[in-house]
Amino acid sequence: MDVSIPDDLVAFVEKLVEAGRFASPTEVVRAALMTLETSENFSDLPAGALEAMYPGITEKLREGLEDVEVGRVSDGEEFFKQLEREFTDEMPRDHKTA
Repeated sequence: MDVSIPDDLVAFVEKLVEAGRFASPTEVVRAALMTLETSENFSDLPAGALEAMYPGITEKLREGLEDVEVGRVSDGEEFFKQLEREFTDEMPRDHKTA
C-alpha cells in the first residue's frame, strides 16, 4: 500500500514521535487507524445499542445539545485552566510536582 500524507500531518506525526508518545511513525498511523475503526464501529451500531452499552447516554447527549442551543457552554481552554487552578489550590503546600 502506498499512501501520501500532507506535510502538516507528517509534521504532526513527527512531533508525536519526538515527544515520546509513540516509538515510530508506524505506531502513530496504527493508532489513528484503530481510532477510526472504533469510530466507524460505533456509528454502525443499531439504534439503542449505544444506550444499552452506556445507560443514560442518550439523555446526557440531549441535555448537552440543549445547552449548546441556548448558549450554556464554556470555553474549553479556560475550563481546563480553572480546573488546574482549583487542583493546585487544593494541593498541600509541601507537595512537590515533577
